Amino acid sequence: MFKKILVTAIAATAITVPQATAAEAESCTIESGNFNWGVKHSWRSYIKGRIANGGWETTGAVKENGDPTGGDFTFGFEVDPEASTVSVDEAGNVTASKIKAKDSSITFTGHHGALYSKMTNPFVQTEGDKAQLGSGYEAYFVEGKHMTQYTPEDRVEANKRTGEGAFGHGKAQWNKDGDTLTLSASDVMYERQPGTNDSGDVEGVDFLFMGMYSHDYNPEVDSAQLTLKLAPGCGQKKDNGKDPSDGEKPNPQVPSEGEKPKPQTPSEDKNLSSGESSSSSSKTTNFWNYFLGIAAIGSMIAILWQAFVKSGAFDSARAFFQR
Repeated sequence: MFKKILVTAIAATAITVPQATAAEAESCTIESGNFNWGVKHSWRSYIKGRIANGGWETTGAVKENGDPTGGDFTFGFEVDPEASTVSVDEAGNVTASKIKAKDSSITFTGHHGALYSKMTNPFVQTEGDKAQLGSGYEAYFVEGKHMTQYTPEDRVEANKRTGEGAFGHGKAQWNKDGDTLTLSASDVMYERQPGTNDSGDVEGVDFLFMGMYSHDYNPEVDSAQLTLKLAPGCGQKKDNGKDPSDGEKPNPQVPSEGEKPKPQTPSEDKNLSSGESSSSSSKTTNFWNYFLGIAAIGSMIAILWQAFVKSGAFDSARAFFQR
């Protein structure tokens, strides 16, 4: 019992030292960038293959690199700095980002015009070491009708579906070299939206691929590479002990023997008063520190005395001296 109260007393009078908190991430200014992504190899192969017998058209700042049906083919997009954000800590590590392409689109068509699927302004979003890839979309959906039965006449306003969403989920690996950031989004897999199933129900960005893909069917999504040019100085450690705007301070001049000290001006009197005030404030602070320290010690002694009495040691000692 005595030991328990003693531990409590010591804990109650312990001095708590505030812990340093991690510096908040800094939001960097993006000057420019490019974003290379093939979207989905199996989708491109399907569009260009014998079944869909289709193709695609691009608008805006989009470049095509490589064989359209090859695994290493990519669409090249320009990053929109105004619509993109990236946060970096003092060590240069990216903590979070959302990078969007400039106004652009890829319109996939096939099945003699029955298939129409438009991807707009692709994006990559990261948090820690996780990456999500997606885009805006415009597609058509006829409830109760299989996609192979669609016709060009089904492309009416009532059947149009639009929105934005992420469908690829993978790993994010960032690297920083000076004011340049690079991202590799790898091991990207397709994840269906809640509500999409194999019974014909489709939701969200799954309209882009007509609800075709899932974890069990061709889930692989193409990897993506991103390069960003940042404004100078973002994510660099700052010297908190020195104001970079301060130059070399001149050494104080020692008066020569022949010089007489000048009388203090009112401004000097003010500075002196300020110094005296600061000294007085320091003394007041020291007084309260001593006072609180003594109060804490007194509280501890009182708690220990109560513990001594409650433990029965006091009665035993009194009985001993009364013999």
